[in-house]
Amino acid sequence: VVVRQDVQDALAALLSWQDEGIRRNAVIALGILRAHSVLQPMENALTNETRKNIKVELIRAFYKIGDPSVGSVLIPLIADPDKKIHDEAIFALGRLRVFEAVPQLKTLYESGVEERRKILGFVPVSGRDDLQKKLLEALAYIGDPSCRDLFLSILTDSRELYRLHAAEGLGRIGDSSYVTRVGQQYLREKSARVKLALNYALYHLGREEHLIEIVQNLDKDQAYYYLLEMNATDVPQLYPYLEEADSSIRIRLLEITGLRGDPSAVPIIQKIAESPNKELASAANLALRRILGRSSAN
Repeated sequence: VVVRQDVQDALAALLSWQDEGIRRNAVIALGILRAHSVLQPMENALTNETRKNIKVELIRAFYKIGDPSVGSVLIPLIADPDKKIHDEAIFALGRLRVFEAVPQLKTLYESGVEERRKILGFVPVSGRDDLQKKLLEALAYIGDPSCRDLFLSILTDSRELYRLHAAEGLGRIGDSSYVTRVGQQYLREKSARVKLALNYALYHLGREEHLIEIVQNLDKDQAYYYLLEMNATDVPQLYPYLEEADSSIRIRLLEITGLRGDPSAVPIIQKIAESPNKELASAANLALRRILGRSSAN
């Protein structure tokens, strides 16, 4: 749905209002409406805003709009002294895959680790690792080749979440030169969550047979979001499962195909829309509307 320009402009004009509640609600509305055309006024508002809660909402709105060009105003917030602001900035930079943020994110991650080694002689596993986890997760989402050695070094870490993000990061980098090391860790891995992340990594490293394990785990949100990252050109690999999997998995596959697929999926989905299973037919019709809606918009 394309939101009228005058609506976006009217909301953007409220970003400088004196009333804090109006500014905050305007920001939330702009994020919900994916108001891409008023990014510049929103960037200006972030620079001038004094209220921390509105700054956080602005960062969230940038994430919803989904344009990585806002990285230039978000990167300085990595070092903001307020926890909510820097946490939200780190999250948004990761999800938006802002490659320019990698040096700062990586430096902060590594300096944190070194400082703890210097003081304690080891890296403590505790709630104090909260910032490190967020930094690592952001780096894993971005998947920059400069983080290759970092991810390989923690692929066998004792901490489950660190191994999981290392696997995801290596998958997003997509360098098949380390596929053997990832495969070896997959055979050793005991954690189901990390094993699923390793399936994701191996699939992106060219081992397409690992797609089936991701599909078979679609009852887990982790697998669902992995498949949501697929490019439209890769979505046809899911078509066979649309006809073979059980109904609950087919419904989630229809959601993914509707959100990420192109018109090549239409004949298959139309057939499923005739299913006597009402939930399956409803999911198929929604997928059709999404695909055809995008096609008509383009």
